[in-house]
Amino acid sequence: MSLPAVWVDQIFEQLTLRYGHDFLRRWEGMNMAAVKADWARTLGGLDANPDALLYGLEHLPEREAPTAGQFRALCNTALREERQQALPMPKPKPDQARNAAQQLRRIGRGPANPLQWAIDLQAQEKAGRPLTEAQRSAWREALQERTAVQEAVSVASIIPRHALPPQMQADLEAMERPA
Repeated sequence: MSLPAVWVDQIFEQLTLRYGHDFLRRWEGMNMAAVKADWARTLGGLDANPDALLYGLEHLPEREAPTAGQFRALCNTALREERQQALPMPKPKPDQARNAAQQLRRIGRGPANPLQWAIDLQAQEKAGRPLTEAQRSAWREALQERTAVQEAVSVASIIPRHALPPQMQADLEAMERPA
């Protein structure tokens, strides 16, 4: 199905106004009725969506007039954008929304103990579950560092807690909380 000839005439008029004689010179020496018939075939079906044609005319390239195929591609851009806007976001099922909200809350809170991963790996190893060498090494190193920090804190406890800077007081309280 071809675009009506009257519409092609109007498109040519707009393109001529925009690009001047450069647009018409492209087909110099050719049968203009045949050129317009080709445009009508190429743009066929767009008469069902005149807004797409308007979009194409409103988004023409700055320097060089488009061919019929390039103009069709411009118009198709409008159709794609229209379809994207027309499709509503699917609503999640209530249980999916609830699960997602719970996961986001957990992520936002973060772990109660930043070394929980190491404690979990230690428990898995004690329960006889196989761990890689890297996992065993990582949990041991992390928990060893925590022990060293706690020992340093106990040595430094000769300084009264109220004499420490506020952030250091908070850090000490966080380390003393049970894991």
